[in-house]
Amino acid sequence: MKPLGIKAKVALATSLTSIAMIALVTMIQVQHMRDDFTKVLLSQQSSLISRTAAELDDKLGMLLQIVTLTARQQPPELIAQPAQLREYYSRRSMLVLFDDVLVLDAHGAVVADMPEVAGRAGINVAEREYFQTVLRTRQPMITEPMLGKSSGMPIVQMAAPVLAADGQVAGVVIGVLRLYKDNLLGRLRSEKIGKSGYYFILTRGAEPRYVLHPDTSRLLQPRKPNANLTTTQLLKDDGEGSMVSTNSRGVTAVNSFKRLKSVNWLLAASLPLDDAFEPFDGVLYRLVLWSILASLLAAAVLGWVTVRLLSPLVRLR
Repeated sequence: MKPLGIKAKVALATSLTSIAMIALVTMIQVQHMRDDFTKVLLSQQSSLISRTAAELDDKLGMLLQIVTLTARQQPPELIAQPAQLREYYSRRSMLVLFDDVLVLDAHGAVVADMPEVAGRAGINVAEREYFQTVLRTRQPMITEPMLGKSSGMPIVQMAAPVLAADGQVAGVVIGVLRLYKDNLLGRLRSEKIGKSGYYFILTRGAEPRYVLHPDTSRLLQPRKPNANLTTTQLLKDDGEGSMVSTNSRGVTAVNSFKRLKSVNWLLAASLPLDDAFEPFDGVLYRLVLWSILASLLAAAVLGWVTVRLLSPLVRLR
């Protein structure tokens, strides 16, 4: 095999060097672009979770205020008249905003329920912490998520006291939100972030539980500590913010967390990285394609120029 001449060697070396340099610059640029895109993505996700948390706080505050005003306006003497009590609440907006409305007497017994469910009237919830808190403080409150005593399904309740003329608690009005239904709270379960991202809510504390999740089987279930180690550490630190992390199933996602002000919950948003970087991957594909074409063209031009420049030297030789 005939060895390469000096022109071919120099032209080949020049071409390969140009290809290597363009490839190196492209790799560095792609990494910088990816880092910049990640920063923008985290910033956007943080803004989204903050805005959603503020809207959710507003909704919860509005619902609690409606229950409070309703309890304040309800005549205390109706507590002893279940039929008139149902008639009274049939004309109230609470029935539109809540899945159920319950009225308890001062001893914790259900005296009226709307809509009426067989066997629910007469159930006593005096041992429930929220009832004892309302009796003690005489202030409205949003309860922790719990299983309904009659339905056995996950719910959250807004409770407010009905005060008698002497200031004593004559009863308690409760608005019930079923966490598995598409109400003002549960609707967040079905909202999407991008194509496959979703929201969920956790209680804050030693053992966080799911208040909301697209998978209804997780409602009120404790979060597994090994589900996502980064998230586990954030929960231990009672922190918030956005980060890229990988869960126990190997799915890498942009996860954002924001504490709610109206309740002791943590709102979270999770957007799979493949979904988040889909627009960037299209840009990356085009960048790499054009870089390959540019490097081949540059190599061809440099090789041709090198050959032309070395031709006089070869003739002298």
